Amino acid sequence: MVAMAVVNLSAIDKSVRSEVAARGLHLVSVDEHPGPPRVFICTDPDPDDIGFTLRGHVTFDAASWYTAYGMNGLLHMGAPAIDVIHSMPPFPSWEAGIIAVLNAFDQYAESTHY
Repeated sequence: MVAMAVVNLSAIDKSVRSEVAARGLHLVSVDEHPGPPRVFICTDPDPDDIGFTLRGHVTFDAASWYTAYGMNGLLHMGAPAIDVIHSMPPFPSWEAGIIAVLNAFDQYAESTHY
């Protein structure tokens, strides 16, 4: 199995990291999954808990674009997982993709309990 690269989170612009922290969220990058590098935006910094705390993620693909995936926060039948609402258009940077996920989080945070 090919491990994905871990993203150096300290290389993400400090202002974007501050926006993440202001919402009580955390950036997480792990190397246990196959596929392209990605940054997860989670409510908990524990990399072993991504499935339960994920609010979105940004993936870097081979074409040098970043794709963001936002979550709608709806729970199904009491399950802790939440729905992906959509894949957003490609972005030119980690920061732009993370901001898009934060915008989706802000949009849906008022209508659900995270």
